[in-house]
Amino acid sequence: MTNHGRRTLLRDCGFIALASCLPVLILRPFQNVPFVDDWMYAWSVENLFDTGRLQVLDYASNINLVHALWGALFCLPFGFSFTALRISTWVLSIVCLCGLYLTLRELGVPRRESFTGTATLGLFPVYFLLSFTFMTDVPFLAAVVWSMLCLIKAVNRRNDNWLLAGAAVACVAISIRTVGIILPAVFVVTLVLHCESWGRDWKRLLIAAAPCAFGLAMVLAYPSFVAHRADMATVSGSPVLRKADFIRGLPYVPALYVMHIGLIAGTLGLALLPLAVGIWKTVAASRVLRIAVMMSLLLLVQAASGVGVFHPLRQDAFWSLHELGVASRFAPHQTMVAPPDWIWGVHIVAVVAFSVALTAAAVNGAAVAVKALAWQAAGSFTLLTMLWALYDRYLLLVLPGMIAMMLPNRRLVWFPATVVLLALLAAFSFAGSRDHLAYQSTVWQAVDLLKEKGLPIRDLDAGYGVNGWLQYAHPAQARLDEKGDVIVTGLTSQEPARYQITNQPQPGASVVASLPFSRWLGAGGSVYVLEYPDIPLSE
Repeated sequence: MTNHGRRTLLRDCGFIALASCLPVLILRPFQNVPFVDDWMYAWSVENLFDTGRLQVLDYASNINLVHALWGALFCLPFGFSFTALRISTWVLSIVCLCGLYLTLRELGVPRRESFTGTATLGLFPVYFLLSFTFMTDVPFLAAVVWSMLCLIKAVNRRNDNWLLAGAAVACVAISIRTVGIILPAVFVVTLVLHCESWGRDWKRLLIAAAPCAFGLAMVLAYPSFVAHRADMATVSGSPVLRKADFIRGLPYVPALYVMHIGLIAGTLGLALLPLAVGIWKTVAASRVLRIAVMMSLLLLVQAASGVGVFHPLRQDAFWSLHELGVASRFAPHQTMVAPPDWIWGVHIVAVVAFSVALTAAAVNGAAVAVKALAWQAAGSFTLLTMLWALYDRYLLLVLPGMIAMMLPNRRLVWFPATVVLLALLAAFSFAGSRDHLAYQSTVWQAVDLLKEKGLPIRDLDAGYGVNGWLQYAHPAQARLDEKGDVIVTGLTSQEPARYQITNQPQPGASVVASLPFSRWLGAGGSVYVLEYPDIPLSE
């Protein structure tokens, strides 16, 4: 590549970084509060600052070595805060988007289409909101994208240095999430099956497989890094129970795989809709129709058999019809509501869009780079299915690969329609994120109010994220059993607490305070601080 070409790519990455600053200026999303699971990972950073030791809570499934060190780097100037940790992820979000853009350019995708494909990932509401948290999703995805970019450059140029770089970044991915172990498998399969004698050289295969040894070392080292809080055999969603569920669930994987196809088609179909509309005239309509009909029939059979259909935007999804980010769903006393009948229409449209993406990717499958991306997508989907990861947030792992596979040799002939659909996704992302931030801010105002009144934190139930950070991560603020293990409502125990922070008054409880919040998408509400006088305070 010429110096001019490198300067152009660097300038384009600068444009992506500038565009990523816009939501920061509008939404001011770097709240100094936890988000869903990130209190677990944040504790590792806080503990590193307090004790100089790198540890993980026993509720976490991975050591998260690089994730914790990266977050600590951003906390160095002013000390530990969730604000600094959220900024650290936002920076990696930009790195991830730049990696996808460079991948598309490496595959020969024109500049306009490459920017559009990058925007498709960046404006997808699930990715958009996670970019402003300390969750592992975006850092892990950034490592996956750059690892695959290095592999593609290695096979395109027959260059060992790029292969070494890809293996190194794969180790970073594994250190964030163990499921990154799929990457060395993808490297080896790509080299053996698609790179002829160059790829079958034993030294190159050793480089490609090396991250497996790193992953094994991480698994073996995990127990020595764990900080004990509770008996994991009694904690829902703990690594111990997940392992047991994985073993018991192996016989059901084939059936689960079929069910998961409907979820991936619905979730990724919505994400890929702008691109699918833009290129639909360039793909074989008959093939798209066949795939869409087969997937739709599969969904109907699932519904008729009573197995259930994993619709996109369902209430327990990260991006649901009711909210983006699942914050209010974790509040006490939330109930599931059946999706409206018209969700079937949304699902079928998403299935058609996904069928367009599959058709476009299949035509491009002759290129070695696209084959590598296909192995990554298929392997990731299979691994997620085996782990029962039936959730829209986890499917981000497959999205960049799908974008990169469908755009080579394609022009966005309906570009105005693509722009309109991307604008709609942007509107959902901005409005949904704003509503999430407003609700989260109100919940933590209620927590501060409780503290100002001198009410005990150990007798509070405010939902998963609040309880996890204030009590599970900090046992000095939690109730303890006779063994010294924490008793946290909703995590280790179902015992009710004297005080609650929730979204509606409850029978038998007096209202200590109510704090209103507004929404752009739907009606607003109030966060209530409740007291149950019949429940005694802990000693």
